[in-house]
Amino acid sequence: MWYHSLKTRQSVKRINTRNSNGTAVALEYIDKKVEVHHLSRETSPLGFDEGTCVIFVSPQDSCLMLIAVNISAKGKSTFEFRAWELTSGGAFVQRDISVKDILGSFTNDGKSKALLSLPESSQHNNQHGLRADALGDVMAIALGVSMIYIWKCTKTESLNCDIVTQVSSSMSALDIILLQSSKGSFPQLLVGESGGIRVWQDTEEMGESEPLSTFKDTFCSVPSFDAGTSLVTCQDFQRIHNGACIFSNNIGNLYLFTASRVINLRLPVSHGGHGLFAVENVDEKCSKATLAVVTKGHTINLYQLEDVQNLALKPDSCQDLSFVPNHVLFSTQSLGAISFLNKASLIACSPSSRTLSMWVGV
Repeated sequence: MWYHSLKTRQSVKRINTRNSNGTAVALEYIDKKVEVHHLSRETSPLGFDEGTCVIFVSPQDSCLMLIAVNISAKGKSTFEFRAWELTSGGAFVQRDISVKDILGSFTNDGKSKALLSLPESSQHNNQHGLRADALGDVMAIALGVSMIYIWKCTKTESLNCDIVTQVSSSMSALDIILLQSSKGSFPQLLVGESGGIRVWQDTEEMGESEPLSTFKDTFCSVPSFDAGTSLVTCQDFQRIHNGACIFSNNIGNLYLFTASRVINLRLPVSHGGHGLFAVENVDEKCSKATLAVVTKGHTINLYQLEDVQNLALKPDSCQDLSFVPNHVLFSTQSLGAISFLNKASLIACSPSSRTLSMWVGV
């Protein structure tokens, strides 16, 4: 294992590597501006203004696209979408994009900028910003408080985003993630809400005259480890592999979701919470994955999640899993965000320092 420290232009607030396959990382700074760095070659980063949501989408096996979404200057209920292809040579090449609405139509402001208008009521009190995720060629974005859209992306000469469905969470959507499902034609959508998670599943009941696929939802209650704690909120979904993820609640309890089950992850000093963690994204055939959990701001405990995909074979009575750290890292700076760039490469940042810490070979 080796350690490296990288200078940044400002303190980093959030690190986004979802669905990037170790090719790129998006850094959100404390001024809310975003930079996307290509990791395969040394090249100038792509910069975005405050409030931009960055999503990595793979419409083809050999192609990684970056989609940037932000509120348009045309009005707070209009969103604009732009797309770039990340080439093997380390370049960001802007591509034309079209994004269809629920009626199957689309509007563009020039070929390289797609516009999507929503009812103004859907934006009311949207304090959580844009939440988004992608799995392969499927992209989901929570636009507004509880309205979530799912698109399937295909790339020809341009990037085409065809609407799959629109669902509405009964509560504020705090975070979302897509997971591969054994049923239906599309991934299932997990939404973090107050008191638990809502799982949306494709029912394959779409008629010829229906433009959208039908998704039905199931709510999974997620109680706190501490019986004396009032209602908690679920957030910060991180994929282990395409069919399983780990998430936390607002007091830092960790949970595993796999095979439509929620399992408590009992770590040392779980009481009091682990609000900061990262999960190594691995292939489903891999039996081991690493979970990194920050304790007391400076200490990173590393856990091995062995045979994660076999947990579905255990009895339903198995509601808890206990782990002991197999390795510990220490940071001289108090950590504010952490993520795996790729297999065995961990990156973290401090809100009080203009540096990124990287551990390779964890």
